[in-house]
Amino acid sequence: MENFILYEEIGRGNRSVVYKGRRKGSIHFVAIICSDKSKRPELTNHVRLAHDIKHDNVVSFYEWYETSNHLWLVVEMCTGGSLAALVAQDECLSEEVVREFSIDLMKGLKYIHDSGIVVSDLTPAKILLDGPGTLKYSNFCLAKAQGESLEEFFSLVMAEEMGAGDSKENIISPQNIKNRIKGSPVYCAPEVLRGADTSVCSDLWALGCILYEMFTGYPFQLNPQLLPYVMVEEQGDMSACIKPLLYTDSDFTVTPIMDNPKVKRTSGFEHIRLSCLNSEDWSQFLQQVCGVLESVDRAGSANATAPRTKLNLLCYLCTVCNHRETATRLIHSPLAFNCSNLCFRRSKVMRVIGLMASHCTELRDNVPVTEAVAMFTELIRENFRSSKLKQCLIPPLGELLYLIATQEEKKERPGGLWVVPAAAYTVLMRCLREGEELVVNHMAAKTIENVCSRESQYAQGFITAEVGPALWYLFTHSTVDALRVSAISALCKITRQSAGAFQSVIDKVGLPSILSCLVSGISRVQQHMLTMFAAMLASGVHSHRLVQDRDFVMKIIRSLESPSSVIRAKAFLVLLQVLMNNREMLLLCCNSRLVMYIERDVRKATPGKEQQSSNEYLSNCLALLIRHTVHELPAILDDILSVLGSIVGRKHPSPTQSRQLKQSLPMMAVVLHLLTSQVCVCVRSCYIYLFAMEWRIVSLRVLSEITLLLLSQDEREWEGEGISSNTRLLTLISEALLPQYETLLLEPDPVPVYALKLLVSLTEHSSPIKILDKYTPNIISDTRQKIVLRHFFLMCFCTQPY
Repeated sequence: MENFILYEEIGRGNRSVVYKGRRKGSIHFVAIICSDKSKRPELTNHVRLAHDIKHDNVVSFYEWYETSNHLWLVVEMCTGGSLAALVAQDECLSEEVVREFSIDLMKGLKYIHDSGIVVSDLTPAKILLDGPGTLKYSNFCLAKAQGESLEEFFSLVMAEEMGAGDSKENIISPQNIKNRIKGSPVYCAPEVLRGADTSVCSDLWALGCILYEMFTGYPFQLNPQLLPYVMVEEQGDMSACIKPLLYTDSDFTVTPIMDNPKVKRTSGFEHIRLSCLNSEDWSQFLQQVCGVLESVDRAGSANATAPRTKLNLLCYLCTVCNHRETATRLIHSPLAFNCSNLCFRRSKVMRVIGLMASHCTELRDNVPVTEAVAMFTELIRENFRSSKLKQCLIPPLGELLYLIATQEEKKERPGGLWVVPAAAYTVLMRCLREGEELVVNHMAAKTIENVCSRESQYAQGFITAEVGPALWYLFTHSTVDALRVSAISALCKITRQSAGAFQSVIDKVGLPSILSCLVSGISRVQQHMLTMFAAMLASGVHSHRLVQDRDFVMKIIRSLESPSSVIRAKAFLVLLQVLMNNREMLLLCCNSRLVMYIERDVRKATPGKEQQSSNEYLSNCLALLIRHTVHELPAILDDILSVLGSIVGRKHPSPTQSRQLKQSLPMMAVVLHLLTSQVCVCVRSCYIYLFAMEWRIVSLRVLSEITLLLLSQDEREWEGEGISSNTRLLTLISEALLPQYETLLLEPDPVPVYALKLLVSLTEHSSPIKILDKYTPNIISDTRQKIVLRHFFLMCFCTQPY
């Protein structure tokens, strides 16, 4: 172990500790497991099974050592923690995240099973996440080869380790070994619990239990109660509707890396079109060009004008490559290969190749792109100290990478057609670092921006732990707006590939620093920032902090004042995802004039009008937000009425009830905001008739008792309109509630009881009723008297204003 340097402790288990480490002389960090020697059988089993496994979804095993007191394993380091910790932090994962994670789990488990291995003890704690969020199987201590007996292997290892002694039989007894190889019962298949051996089928059972726990938040065997289907279906539908709206066409707009005036000023070229040549003339033209290049190359110093001739020819090719059709025909010709082998005037040769890649529209499989990329990479590495050469080499390399990423996306071949060396990504990442010239930084950022705008495997090479902070540094420390926009656009497109890139920026600089940049005056920056927040919330990873941050919500609401419809639409989309995860933020949004912003943009984006694509996008985002808000309103009312119903009849609520009142009653302002809005007119008509029966009972009961309390405090007569607050209360009840009294009295009990109780309270404190009661003859029976009084009361309330 003297070849490794140990850093901090990153994990701890049963009789083992995990350290972050590094081999001396390298910058490759690994995880080093220090374990007690009593776990020799388990570690030996892990080493023999994991030694030959090489897969993206399995933690790589490198080597192991033995010291006097411990056993040491050197394995791949995964910085994302375990799947069990992730589920515990987020409580449960969305269906979209579960689906993406399940792909990694299934691919890894299929590879393990195809290798003849049964995991046996598959749990979320033994599944780790690396930096980009890929799941990896990590622990094979209790695994076995298919068809073998794990008990026999453990007995053999323990027998070799033990010396002669009386306690040997007790330590390696069958019962002791069975206890050691027993896995977690929560994830065991029923046949394993009954005593059968583990198999591929039991691994699949455990995988299903893990997927269930990811979605529900608790283990399958712990609480078998299922979530309501309606809630799951609504969340799934809303998430499915949000995902297509995260990115618009404007998010994927790219500009050339070569001859981009915002990156580096270049002189203009006149486009000389060669597309009019037929195939025979074109072949003759290529033969002449290639012949001149070859002859010049062979002539060497024999011809004094050879260098000048070659330079003029390369300048001519730079001119004609600016035409798309010409560039496409040239890149498929032998000229492309001849140019890549030229050693004279490399800057011009690189420029020709870059212009071909920038303007061609199609790339065949036989074009030597891999060789050209490798050549550019090697030239940049050899001349990394020369900023001028890097400015000549980076744009052609970027155009080639973007070209092959575009062609892979068009041809829909996920395996890839061309091989890009890892060194190409490394040199481009080095060009992002602090200390480089701004032009070099801009070219590297522009390359990442263009390549990552495509759904291609070639974009995955840029997803590293340092790319997010490096691009953010360029964005915050550059004074050139074009560079700042390119840097934040590149970070946005990387976030599309992996939300962890933006999360690494938040972890490093802090959320307040990022929110301060959200109010930038550059609209493109605001758009990309909102897109990254929406993508991270949609991913479901590390979203708990965002949905609880009031400053974050206020900054998003402030973005609704932007003149850009795309920015406002993305702000609505971010708010929607915040409200989906935290209903209490709806009160803050309504108090911050969210309803006014919705009404304004609904009028601007009316579906009946001819719309631009941006207005149509705004309409779709608004529709989702309104739909979610409407669905939240019944739940808010249910909570409020439930709390009010629990305190009816009590003069002094309990501390728990007081706390519930403080939480629920302020949400009544949300109901007021929504019901007085133009957008929610259709909702109001539904709530009058579609309240549940228990809601109407509680409402009548609370109203009758409140009315009795208020009216008993003020006994003044009604001598004019507006004399008493009771007058306004009685007027409101007579106009709104009395027309529905016939329906209320015909409903099942106890609705008529509380309706009559309210009616009695009103009649006892009505001055006209008191006067009539005073002068009514005594010969009228009490029953008839009450009937007359009630009819007179109804007639007075229905015909006279107060």
